[in-house]
Amino acid sequence: CERTFQTRAVIVATGGLSYPATGSTGRGYEIAGSFGHEIMDCFPSLTALTPQNYDIRLQGLDLVNVSAMLHIDRDIAADEFGDLSFPDGGIEGPIGFKLSRKAVKAMRNGNKVEVVIDLKPAVALDALSARVAKEAAALSMPVHPSAQNMKDLLRKFMPAQMVLPFMDSNKGLTVDNLARCLKEWRFKIADYVGYRRAVVTAGGVSTEEI
Repeated sequence: CERTFQTRAVIVATGGLSYPATGSTGRGYEIAGSFGHEIMDCFPSLTALTPQNYDIRLQGLDLVNVSAMLHIDRDIAADEFGDLSFPDGGIEGPIGFKLSRKAVKAMRNGNKVEVVIDLKPAVALDALSARVAKEAAALSMPVHPSAQNMKDLLRKFMPAQMVLPFMDSNKGLTVDNLARCLKEWRFKIADYVGYRRAVVTAGGVSTEEI
């Protein structure tokens, strides 16, 4: 039977569109819209960003104390420091999530998005270059190092799992340019993981109305 209640406010907690497996269907937006609320454009947020030609060899890798910079059409849109991970969807983890909202919104608007990772943010480029040269000398690196020479050198700066993907995405690595590549590992972002795994739904009911 129907009952009528008198109250000063109503809280509707239906969830958004994220994680539909939990029952979130977006029905709450329909309810809010039926009461006259403006519904802003919805899109996945706090989600993984998928690099172009994502190298599955990176899956399961966790990076600690790195920085990641978000470029939108070559302009710097955000810069975060902390931990980052590579799940099956792409770039994620705490700082990946922080970058994702602006990144997803930009991609939906047709902008080009790139994430640039600094693997050694606590070390200045000059100091890192000097360390690379020192490690190369200790390994007796030739002027024109072989792939195996470069693998041995990279193991001084990163986990073994990262070595081959790093080499493949930074063609023409040398002792002279390695430091810059370590501080500017570039990923062109092609896509993002949708609502099935996004932590939250961006957009929805206009907060200016409530």
